[in-house]
Amino acid sequence: MNIGTWLNKWGKLIIGIKPYKNPNNWPNSNVIEFDGIIESINCGSTSNTGTIWHAWQVSSGTTTTISYTGGNGGSYPNQTINSTGVTGLKATLKTGYFLSGNGSLTYTITGMASNVGIASFTIQLGGKSCTFTRNVIDIG
Repeated sequence: MNIGTWLNKWGKLIIGIKPYKNPNNWPNSNVIEFDGIIESINCGSTSNTGTIWHAWQVSSGTTTTISYTGGNGGSYPNQTINSTGVTGLKATLKTGYFLSGNGSLTYTITGMASNVGIASFTIQLGGKSCTFTRNVIDIG
């Protein structure tokens, strides 16, 4: 039996007791998960997919990806953030784990924009916060 930290077969950093030689047989009851922390998050430089049109339901697969640095391998919770400025949109992040080091987070955008302009989403995650924006375009 070993006590320490290691990566399991999914690349998840865990702390606890390793009672078996085969890491695939580790019982979940002996694993301690910890909250994720990041050093910085960069909402100023995002990668966007999909176009958001005023008064139309956002198309499936519309996303915004944000990079971060200094991840500790810990977990982060699911999030749903309502837009401000142009309202009616939501940005959703599924529960996951920060990479150890640098990585990215992908938010799925859903809803129907109330107006033309800039939709803003303020996120708080891993001890940091920032605001990313999406343009909403007039269909006509």
